[in-house]
Amino acid sequence: MKRILFTGLVLALMIPGMAKAQTTDGGTIAVDIGELLYVNIVTGDNQTVSPTLTDFDNAYVDATTALSIESGANAPYDLFIRGDAGTWTFDPNGSGNSDPSKPVGDLGFKLASAGSYTSMTTSNQTVDNFANPGTNTSSVDLRVALDYGDDVEGIYTMNYTVEVIAP
Repeated sequence: MKRILFTGLVLALMIPGMAKAQTTDGGTIAVDIGELLYVNIVTGDNQTVSPTLTDFDNAYVDATTALSIESGANAPYDLFIRGDAGTWTFDPNGSGNSDPSKPVGDLGFKLASAGSYTSMTTSNQTVDNFANPGTNTSSVDLRVALDYGDDVEGIYTMNYTVEVIAP
């Protein structure tokens, strides 16, 4: 019996010594996500229209393809458009005509689902508002105002910019 006790005592004393040493440590990861915005004109960004007499009689010609604009943000945001210059660039294209200074406002825009066109300016004008973060596609129609007396023969070009801004 003494022997069993002694063996039990020796084993009891050895077990804590048999435990391996261990330690732990921890850390933290931080993700600093800034404001993320993007915009991309998918279709309709480079078009040439050739007005007819009927278009001049109607005083406008519509672009053949609506702008398809993809945009997105990780915050609520607004989509804007603006003309890049106060007047269209003019190339007489051999006609001998002088630049008639066609104003930027002769280019109109509207959401395809909206009713009336807005004349473009060189300042940002709201095209669409998005109250929730995410990605969206906006369809925007373009229209060029025409006037027999003001629009002489030649090639007119207006560059424009679309922009996404989170308020």
